[in-house]
Amino acid sequence: MTTPITHTDDISLSSRVKLKKVIFVPNFHYNFLSVSKFCKDNNVTVLFFPHFCLFQDLWTGSMISIGKEYHGLYYLVKTQDNNMSSSVVDNKSDYSSSMNACTSVTYSV
Repeated sequence: MTTPITHTDDISLSSRVKLKKVIFVPNFHYNFLSVSKFCKDNNVTVLFFPHFCLFQDLWTGSMISIGKEYHGLYYLVKTQDNNMSSSVVDNKSDYSSSMNACTSVTYSV
């Protein structure tokens, strides 16, 4: 079975987070992200933990986004300027504990 790509475009998820050359496949029900391409396009590094991941600026180490693990996949749930949220997080205490853990992690260059 083949599914056509109808178009490509660049998308801004926030003032800091950009997705370049995103392909649109109408019949595909999931959104996937190439971590390598995302890191190169945004000059970031990603740190993966069992229940969340951090996207950090490659040079300053400042956190720009957080991902939450849900059923084996990581979903972006927060960016530095708070323009993005996800309905995947349905347990406030779980989200809060992940956020606290995320903000306490630092990265040194």
